Amino acid sequence: KPTRLPLNLKINEHERNRPILNMCACPQELLKTARLTLFRIPQHHRYRPEITCVKSKEKVSFRSTIKRLCPWWDEQQSIMRMRGRLPASSLIILPPRDPLTEIFVRGVHTAHCHIAKDGLMTRVESQGVYIVGSVREYKRIIRCCICRPLKPVITEEAKLPLTGQCQTYL
Repeated sequence: KPTRLPLNLKINEHERNRPILNMCACPQELLKTARLTLFRIPQHHRYRPEITCVKSKEKVSFRSTIKRLCPWWDEQQSIMRMRGRLPASSLIILPPRDPLTEIFVRGVHTAHCHIAKDGLMTRVESQGVYIVGSVREYKRIIRCCICRPLKPVITEEAKLPLTGQCQTYL
């Protein structure tokens, strides 16, 4: 029997544990466009002055948090990117402490079996995204997750009898 979801998507019993986005018959181009549209929102919200400077080919303010990333405006996709060492590695810049950024990072974190901070950074950057202040942001998101390591419990061990004073029970 198919199960009904609130979005009127139907899934079979054997497909219940798969992520919903992978089950959609959406073409990859449509998913990529939706993702870029969602990434524009936090950029325009947080980096409006920087976007104005980058679009007009001016220098970004020296007080900006993204000045060291050498930002540039991608005319084709209407999004701000950073220059990498390799020409093909132009990552999308996302601000820290933004709800959409957090949702994206949490999604990657849970999709990859609750990986640690270093693995999470690698996975997020392999998807073409750079988060400003990333180490601090990843630590904050992992700290709020249920997968964080538990504090060790200190237990006292029972004392052993001294040698030579062993009692035998018959």
